[in-house]
Amino acid sequence: MWQDIIVNRILTKAELSHGLCCIFGIGSSKLRITPSIEILMDSSDAEVICETRKCNTDFPLILSIYFSGNAPRDTLTMIGEFCEILKCEVIISDDSINPFTMLLVKGKDLLEQITIDLSEFDDNEGFEML
Repeated sequence: MWQDIIVNRILTKAELSHGLCCIFGIGSSKLRITPSIEILMDSSDAEVICETRKCNTDFPLILSIYFSGNAPRDTLTMIGEFCEILKCEVIISDDSINPFTMLLVKGKDLLEQITIDLSEFDDNEGFEML
């Protein structure tokens, strides 16, 4: 898996497809958007797979991005572009050992380290597949 991205609004499938195709430089035929990665694991010829889940929080959409080949290296720039294209904000891992800090990304150069309350996610209550 490349990255989990927690989005501050629900994106339509068309919006999500447009944003991901733009940042990864692929055509829509190379992208699969699915509610469950298990559905596509053995049968997909996609270069990028995006698993989607909804949850009942201020950031209601969780995206898990998978690559069939090498994942991109410039994660923050790409996620910043995604935010600018789709006019959204996202939360991603800050890669620290502290489970309560993450990065809030609002654009290419708009990053902020935040502290979050993970108790909202503990029981996976309210999660729904898209």
